[in-house]
Amino acid sequence: MATPAATSATAASTKYAPLISKVLRLYTSRDPKEQQQIIETHYAPNATFEDPLMIVHGPTNIISQFHALLSFFSSIDANETPLNSIGSLKDTQPPQGESLANGELISVPNTQIYRRGEPSKPKEIPIEAVTHITVDKTSGKVLYHKDVWLNHKFENPSLVKKVSGASSSAIFKLFNVGG
Repeated sequence: MATPAATSATAASTKYAPLISKVLRLYTSRDPKEQQQIIETHYAPNATFEDPLMIVHGPTNIISQFHALLSFFSSIDANETPLNSIGSLKDTQPPQGESLANGELISVPNTQIYRRGEPSKPKEIPIEAVTHITVDKTSGKVLYHKDVWLNHKFENPSLVKKVSGASSSAIFKLFNVGG
């Protein structure tokens, strides 16, 4: 299996700073049209999104997953984090595969803070993460976007995870939404 060339967020910050900014904006945007525009502009037709809860393929399914965040959470912050504040990248398992052979891997340590509940008393769920973004060297589009959570060890059963992200009950359970 071919492995994409690895690049740290620091090394890639000049070349890929606009793309990293757009990817992190997917989490923080409250505008579904903005999320859709980012994915349609910056993600390849065969792109994949993966996190510990789900894996989805294609821009339409990726858009659906980010739109779902708007329903689950009142706000989300996502900011790059210095690597030394969250530890090492060695255990984050970047994506691999033949389809990524023409890709360049960017690893972006970040903190994602999910809020739900009343704006005056939101429940915050902080997630220390590494977002691996594999970018096609030719087109500059995202081939693979994988979030690895460093401080939450929840992993959805692989059978459920592979059902195009149809794991909303697991999300509700993890974040104690609706009950």
